[in-house]
Amino acid sequence: MIHLIFGDSAIGSLKHALSEHKHKIIGFPIDFSIGPIRNVYENSGIKSYFTWLENSYHTVWGNFEDNQTMYQQSLQKLADIKHGDQVTIWTCENATEQIGLRIICNLLKEKQVEINVVNTYNAMRDYTERKELRNEIRHTGECNAEQLAHFHEFSIFQISDGLTRTLEQEGEKLLQSTSIVRSWK
Repeated sequence: MIHLIFGDSAIGSLKHALSEHKHKIIGFPIDFSIGPIRNVYENSGIKSYFTWLENSYHTVWGNFEDNQTMYQQSLQKLADIKHGDQVTIWTCENATEQIGLRIICNLLKEKQVEINVVNTYNAMRDYTERKELRNEIRHTGECNAEQLAHFHEFSIFQISDGLTRTLEQEGEKLLQSTSIVRSWK
């Protein structure tokens, strides 16, 4: 199984959670809710995004070159996915991860793969349903490795072909957008 996940913290937690499995984890260390994402899967779009990020935030968000290299490597791993592979996309109820879900579905549209989703927001609600302390998360990175391992076992759902096509089309629109800020309702 191949797992696709967004954000540095979430990447690290998922790697730890699935360390005993022989699954491949592809992490995307960028925030799709800000910056130009037009053609962010091509060299020109990648350069535009990271140049904008560096000019806008300077050193606030760390090493842009490392994140750009990691993102490009992640895109290459995504391109290497073969027909018939099983893919799980980890997402939450926020702009970054929902946009990422749509972009990934669009980039995988030519491949015949099974796409599963773990919505960590819904999974966390189910996980804490019978507990005294409820925890509503805003981002997958707020989950610890134990929780992600639990979600991997109990909260993976295959999405329908119809929903996949809708997400692909929404991803195409996002990849052609010229906006630099996006929100999620």
